[in-house]
Amino acid sequence: MDGVQGIINRINQGDFDEQELQDYLGSSYILVKANAISAILRCNITSKDILERLYAVSLNINQESKVIGVWTNGHLATAVLKLLNTYLSMEFYEKSVRQMDENTKNDIKRLIEQLPNML
Repeated sequence: MDGVQGIINRINQGDFDEQELQDYLGSSYILVKANAISAILRCNITSKDILERLYAVSLNINQESKVIGVWTNGHLATAVLKLLNTYLSMEFYEKSVRQMDENTKNDIKRLIEQLPNML
């Protein structure tokens, strides 16, 4: 399979290595990035390189395109950092959230509550 749908199918089937997943987190295709973020949570991938990439996406929360309602890939990345619940992911989560306004923090909290049921 070629193109964006082919990449999304590979991600959803778990047919990727960590380097590919890092590359997908930098994709300009909104749904490729969103599916990569979901796969990280689903597969519980907590390597330092992946967490650093998630953190970078979370810092661009307002520049990311919306994926679901008001939520962007930045929201998803921030929520996944919290849900992975490792020392490093929590450190990145806290650093990211410190820079957010109250409205965005509340959006993240709602997403954290709902995301496990959405996967």
